[in-house]
Amino acid sequence: MTRYRGAPPWDTTASLSLEWLATRRDSGLIGLAITQASGGRLGSTSFSSDGVAAYLMDVQRTLGDGPAQGAIEERRPVLLHDLRIAVPPQWAFFAAEVRAVGGRSFFALPVQSEDSLVGCLTVHGPRPVTLDGWQLTELLELCAAVATPLLREQGASVLRRSGAAGAPG
Repeated sequence: MTRYRGAPPWDTTASLSLEWLATRRDSGLIGLAITQASGGRLGSTSFSSDGVAAYLMDVQRTLGDGPAQGAIEERRPVLLHDLRIAVPPQWAFFAAEVRAVGGRSFFALPVQSEDSLVGCLTVHGPRPVTLDGWQLTELLELCAAVATPLLREQGASVLRRSGAAGAPG
């Protein structure tokens, strides 16, 4: 059974993500996470397909850097096809963590809604993976599909915080 964390409206996002992942297992990609972005930085992880995907996002948040943060800052995909061969020096510790949990490839894509950056989608796998144009397009389409629910969740979080701040205490 696949474990994931998240709550409505994540049922739709979780379903989309898990369906995408399940139908692409032969691609070598086995884990997926969706993380919110706030102020150009990684926020909380709203969805993860498993504990490894969640852990890899936690590592990047703790380090304050990594491929997901790079995708958010540059607003473009970061594609690390084989973490044993080509790793930017600033991500050497992160790459070692991915390898320690059995990973070899890691991809991070910004999730955007029109002009707003709302988060990052990451996928990882246990072997080297080279995405072709079609696979990258599919990942970008998944990013587009999860953008609206992610934006809705961010709005709900803001409303909860503002409601809590305005409540008599």
